[in-house]
Amino acid sequence: MRKPGYPPSMTTPMRLLIVLLVLSTGQAGALPANSNKVAVRLSLAKQRYMVGEQIQVRVEVENQGNEPLYVSNSISEVENRMGYVQFDLTDAKGHRQSPQSRWIGDVFAPSPQEPDWRVLLGSWPLLSPQSSISSQLSLDGAMFPFLTRPGRYKLSGTYSSAGLSYGLNYSRMGLKQEDVASLRFSSWSGKVRSNSVWITIVPAHVHRK
Repeated sequence: MRKPGYPPSMTTPMRLLIVLLVLSTGQAGALPANSNKVAVRLSLAKQRYMVGEQIQVRVEVENQGNEPLYVSNSISEVENRMGYVQFDLTDAKGHRQSPQSRWIGDVFAPSPQEPDWRVLLGSWPLLSPQSSISSQLSLDGAMFPFLTRPGRYKLSGTYSSAGLSYGLNYSRMGLKQEDVASLRFSSWSGKVRSNSVWITIVPAHVHRK
């Protein structure tokens, strides 16, 4: 008896092959291969803040691969191609809010004529396996209006970097593509989601505990 939805000649192996092809096609827009070598974690000094108080968020980028990686030490809420974190905030009912303002970092200084390796070492540290770098970023009600109201909110973020092989990133140090290709280790590029942390906002007249 013919099973609905399949031609009579389609055998079980053929159906399995089609399923695998669909799955592989669905992954065509996946992150770059080395995205899973880096993990990004958010943490807070405390979970309870008063309305109007700035929230300090620690963003940590860790190399979870087996080889050292060049990672940008720019962990910023300013959008740039070196290292950028876009935060998202969700209220207790699941309503999502993206940042209401966005800063974009542009470089106007002329590129050096000769390679400046000191800038490379200062801007793209070589991160050993299981090592991390971190930065403190601030959030407030101007960025997320949710934070102007008492409530409980979930914060997460997406960290992205174009890597050292991106033209603007290496040319600002006077490097050429062949200089980057000659480096022993690769740099990290891609986009990766962070964990989530909960923030509680209380009225300004409520004393901290």
